[in-house]
Amino acid sequence: MHFPPERLIALRTFGYTEAEARFLYLVAAHSGYFTVRQFLEFTQARSGKRNAQLVEKLCRLGHASARRYLRRNLVFQLRSRQIYAAIGKEHLRHRRDHDLAHIKTRLLALDFIVAHPEESYFESPEEKRHCSKSLWTRKFLTKIRKERKSEQKQTNANTKGAISILVSKGTLLFWFDTNRPEP
Repeated sequence: MHFPPERLIALRTFGYTEAEARFLYLVAAHSGYFTVRQFLEFTQARSGKRNAQLVEKLCRLGHASARRYLRRNLVFQLRSRQIYAAIGKEHLRHRRDHDLAHIKTRLLALDFIVAHPEESYFESPEEKRHCSKSLWTRKFLTKIRKERKSEQKQTNANTKGAISILVSKGTLLFWFDTNRPEP
């Protein structure tokens, strides 16, 4: 993951620590929603003073709101224009209200990003569109599909495995599903 230093400095001016600023940048850029569990996983900390301080700062400064979903879990949404302006992403729509399905998708996306910090992720819709339209992507997908079809012919028609592509509101995901046959 890449954290632009000037954006982290802008977030720290609100009184957030370095770890909090990094996490808030990640949330604002990729999700808009988070749970305390995700913050603790990102910072590799245990529940206690650290997460309580973050929640207290967010609420006191009016940067986030919290809603209770499914029993006792609180989901926080970064709503402050100041936060998004500080990271140069005023155009993102993460501040708006969304339905539960959208919130779950955003939380899952953040889970993936937090679990794979060594990877690079597209932050802007322009970067995502460029990748999805690029010739490299088309060649890559065509090559994989051809390889899968040739493997399927070699090992008979009932071979399991498919490349799936999901494009949802600017999010492009690729995965290999071994439980589903290729169409």
